[in-house]
Amino acid sequence: MQKSFGEWTTYGNGGYWINQDDNRGDKNYWFAGWLLERKITGKLTLGGEVFYQTADTIGGADSTGFNVGGIYDFDEHNHFLLSAGRGLQHASETNLYSWYVAWQFTY
Repeated sequence: MQKSFGEWTTYGNGGYWINQDDNRGDKNYWFAGWLLERKITGKLTLGGEVFYQTADTIGGADSTGFNVGGIYDFDEHNHFLLSAGRGLQHASETNLYSWYVAWQFTY
């Protein structure tokens, strides 16, 4: 689902992950996330997301977290992506901190 209004865009998704290898105690799990972003300039977009996942291992913990990040478009083909966040629920077991940096080339 996605909705744009002016410089703002919001969207979310979710699903069910089916683990094929349950020999290590892995199990199937649900996940969902929602994002809100705003185009700041013609080249810069900033946003934040919250996400939730049920436990993916037997005896594991559910997790909730957030990320903030952005995309800088150098041109129509070259994009710099950055995201950082942390867990909010059971963070020490599931996602104390996370970050992501990437260069995206589109054609």
